[in-house]
Amino acid sequence: MTTQRRRGFTLIELLVVIAIIAILAAILFPVFAQARDKARTATCLSNLKQIGTGFLMYAQDYDETFPFVTCGDSYLGGCATWLRGSLPWPITLQPYVKNYGLYSCPSDPDKACFSKPDSLNGFGQMLVFIGWPGAVPNMQPQELARIFPLSYAANYFLSRSSLGGAPATGVVTLAEMSAPAKLMLLSEYGKGTAPWSATAYGTYYMIPGYNAGATGRWTASKRHQKGRIFLFADGHSKYMPDFTEATTDAQVQASYRQMGVEFDPRVP
Repeated sequence: MTTQRRRGFTLIELLVVIAIIAILAAILFPVFAQARDKARTATCLSNLKQIGTGFLMYAQDYDETFPFVTCGDSYLGGCATWLRGSLPWPITLQPYVKNYGLYSCPSDPDKACFSKPDSLNGFGQMLVFIGWPGAVPNMQPQELARIFPLSYAANYFLSRSSLGGAPATGVVTLAEMSAPAKLMLLSEYGKGTAPWSATAYGTYYMIPGYNAGATGRWTASKRHQKGRIFLFADGHSKYMPDFTEATTDAQVQASYRQMGVEFDPRVP
């Protein structure tokens, strides 16, 4: 009786298989990463679109006026004294959006845009005032970001105080916006690379390009395929690529204006 001996894999054959698997992984992993980023970009687009709907619903109820977008709307004397009851857009929109998860970009690990500490006349006092879950006096930036995560910031130029008006005079109305379809309302914003212990504030408003340096907050918010998502004053959201050569506020703004994005509500 003849017995048949099974032939196993040789070392060379195993090495060839491992090499093929490694090559396939090197090809496919970047594809999977891009697919994941596209999914996160779609989520971010949807978030801002829904927030935009909340802004427009609010405007219908309040004579075509958006909620307050800067500390100049909610504070007096250079953002030093909070006017109780004068709350900023992330809080004011809650009855309309009814979903705080919309304020968090899935590609933002910090979500630090509502983290100015109380020691700097910050936003924690507002959360304590309205009874926000987890809010206590004297919270530090990282604590604020944990209980009130925010990845988006409003256009500073929509506030009347930023256009030369007196503090706490509100936001320009829809009727005063020359071109709502190209006027930025919100965009993504980040913490930057500074450690939490050295982060003096996190603001829910900004001018495009603010902290545009390599370690700045504007640069850190370039989260989607070398670009970011914008929400416009007519309620639509759109992905826009960034410009690597732009390093100052003015350069960033000039670059986006060339693409049809406006920041000053007075410009047609």
